[in-house]
Amino acid sequence: AAWNGTGPADTLARVNRVLTRDVRSGLFVTALVAELTAVGGVLRWASAGHDPPLLLRPDGRVQELAAGGSMLGLFDPVDTVEHRRRLRPGETVVLVTDGITDAADGRNRRFGPVRLRRALRAAAGQGAEATLDAVLGAVDTFAAGVPQADDLTLVAIHRVG
Repeated sequence: AAWNGTGPADTLARVNRVLTRDVRSGLFVTALVAELTAVGGVLRWASAGHDPPLLLRPDGRVQELAAGGSMLGLFDPVDTVEHRRRLRPGETVVLVTDGITDAADGRNRRFGPVRLRRALRAAAGQGAEATLDAVLGAVDTFAAGVPQADDLTLVAIHRVG
């Protein structure tokens, strides 16, 4: 859907048209499409009901970026807005699915957004791989071997210079 498109919001609109035409499937999904321009570090994204991207600053502050939008497959046209931000050197953008925040421990407690932010702060300024390791390690420690009901999907994009 992204091929020959005009950007993330257009990609979501194209996918939505396919899903809403197949009324038999009853399929609806959340999604986030992002595009990074390597030269200049411009990130463009659009969300269709998905968890918002998180911006991890080198000093450890975590900011929730704009998201919103309607889930795909429910209505046509879909309500999506494209956002844009230039990543500064040392900043990391983190994309997660609810499998991360919904991860459970043996007492059926959720990992949640507070623990996610704590894990992110521990990796501030250290790059994408350290960010992935910090979050997945924190989830693993928290869950203490309890099998998870959902996938754990995590993407980290770090601007070096």
